[in-house]
Amino acid sequence: EIEAERAFRDAMAIDATYAPAYIELANWYVENDFQMYEGELSGLYEVYLQLVPNDAEALYGQALLSTEMQDYGPALKLAEALMDQYPGEGRFVVLAAQAQAAMGDFDRALDSFSIYLRMLPEDERKIYDDLSIVAKPEELKAYREIPESDREEFLEAFWRKRDLTLVSAGKARRVEHYRRVWYAQLH
Repeated sequence: EIEAERAFRDAMAIDATYAPAYIELANWYVENDFQMYEGELSGLYEVYLQLVPNDAEALYGQALLSTEMQDYGPALKLAEALMDQYPGEGRFVVLAAQAQAAMGDFDRALDSFSIYLRMLPEDERKIYDDLSIVAKPEELKAYREIPESDREEFLEAFWRKRDLTLVSAGKARRVEHYRRVWYAQLH
């Protein structure tokens, strides 16, 4: 695997304007424990995007890296730009939600997560709505027995009870649940 890294570096040394070498090395780092390479990743994305501006995959990678590095301002800016450019792409919406939540904007984060969840196929959406890990058995039973039309009201009360801040009406805890599910799904 180190041979792959060396080959990409050799290609960059031969031709510093050969854009594929930068993005392929970035992708290789992401696939092979990005945390070990996160300092280099940002530079690779920057050079690649100078050579190939507005590449959605590279911009997504850069925004995701910013999120992983807890640098949420740039992540949100990139995610919002990508959402404008590609309105049907849920992965950009969820990155915005992640950044908004981390920055304490729970109303916007919950709105963004709601948009994202509507974009998902039903089987994937169920993972986010699964309360079995956080609910008491009697709460889970009650949730499963109420009609679909009444579930949102139930969820608001459910998350409000678990909100340690007591000021976000449960939104902070609900958003944190969504953040954790997304992170687990991603990794």
